[in-house]
Amino acid sequence: MKRTRSILLTMMLLTTCLIANARQPFVEVYGTADFLHQGDTILFRLYRHPNTDQEPALQTELTQRATGKSFRFRIPCDNFPHYFNLRFKGHSGKGIYKYYAVPGQPLQLHFNQDGIDPEGSGTIAKVQAELIKAQQVTTTTEEDDADAALLVQHGNKKTLSLLHILEHYRERLPAYFYQFMKVDLMAINMSGKYSNVELISRRYADSTSNPYLERFLQTRDTVKSLLDAAVKQYPDAFYCESFLYTMLLKYRIDSCVIARKPYHIKEAYDYLKAKYKGKLREELLAYLILPLNDYPPELTDCIKDALTIVREEDYRTLLKAISETRVDGAKAFNFRLTDQKGEIHQLSDFRNKVVFIDFWFTGCGFCRVVAPYIRKLEERFKGQAVEFISISSDESKTQWEKSVSGGQYTAPENHNFFTEGKGNNHPALTSYRIREYPAFVLVDKNGLIHNVPVDPRDDDGRSAEAQIKALL
Repeated sequence: MKRTRSILLTMMLLTTCLIANARQPFVEVYGTADFLHQGDTILFRLYRHPNTDQEPALQTELTQRATGKSFRFRIPCDNFPHYFNLRFKGHSGKGIYKYYAVPGQPLQLHFNQDGIDPEGSGTIAKVQAELIKAQQVTTTTEEDDADAALLVQHGNKKTLSLLHILEHYRERLPAYFYQFMKVDLMAINMSGKYSNVELISRRYADSTSNPYLERFLQTRDTVKSLLDAAVKQYPDAFYCESFLYTMLLKYRIDSCVIARKPYHIKEAYDYLKAKYKGKLREELLAYLILPLNDYPPELTDCIKDALTIVREEDYRTLLKAISETRVDGAKAFNFRLTDQKGEIHQLSDFRNKVVFIDFWFTGCGFCRVVAPYIRKLEERFKGQAVEFISISSDESKTQWEKSVSGGQYTAPENHNFFTEGKGNNHPALTSYRIREYPAFVLVDKNGLIHNVPVDPRDDDGRSAEAQIKALL
């Protein structure tokens, strides 16, 4: 009797697991590539959430060997469209970057010698390839366009042409993916207009008249109403990266640039928290914080509050990591790096000294520009308990050594450290969450991160100098 009961329980458990597995959404991407050879390496990367390009922990990577000229990837995921990348090792420029895959809709791809072949691919891939190609085509400016009515309704000719392409495939696409892509296109249109407002407003910073802004304000509500209409048809728009970006940019432009007020992360956080609800609020708050390269002191309180709101475990893990390793007062990561002589150094070697760290890479124009400002700081604190450390993300040691000796990015006599060829994946960069370059970190005598220095280019290093003096 007990044996029978045990067998029945086992069968019930197995059945439950099979049902759960059957309900688990998954992304399936498969196809062929004319240039593949048996055993070639294919790399597939799935982004589990929007705007996680620089968050390896939120990406799923698979590597596969080609079977003849074929490949197939199948990955469990949440039930919304996901970005993915596909690369063919040894075949540079033949892969695709940030295409959407739809759970439950196998995505067929075909690649010829020029890259993706829309005609040989499935509809979901084909429409994306055509949209990307159309986006790369140069169109006339808005000022040269005679059809003002279309400009008011759709923003510009390019967006209208993209919507026409999408409409052409409407009957062959899953309904919700059609709506998703429509939100994406309208959000890209609106974010482009907001970005132009920010760019052009800098030219009119001292003027009371801004002709582009005046025109933008006339059409903003119309464009926004179209975006709102698309969102209503696809209420899960918060899974669309361009939509989230547009919402954040909207606050920055409407509340700061147009109002001529400075941007503060805490005010942006409070606005988003009060303005939005539910999953959209969670995504916006996470999107506001996670991509940051600068971590001002007020961010500490924002993260503490966000952890009471955000329920997505992936986001919570990253928010906790930032609060423990990157914000004001966090313990600085004790890196282990080599210098030009091959000698190993750790941050702890500089205990009882203030440490200014700058991050750069060969080819970074802004890194070259900021180098003279950092040298001025070095001269001001020469002979004092301050150390200047320069960390490069170059993957080639030869290139790094050449750049160090050349003196464009750093002085050869400085503490110059190499990231062992790991580049952006080295713990020294991932722990400090370096997202863009140049980047700066200031560590006090106790090994704690202090206020992130203001870029020396912005004020000739005065803020950084004051911060360093305060820590001596």
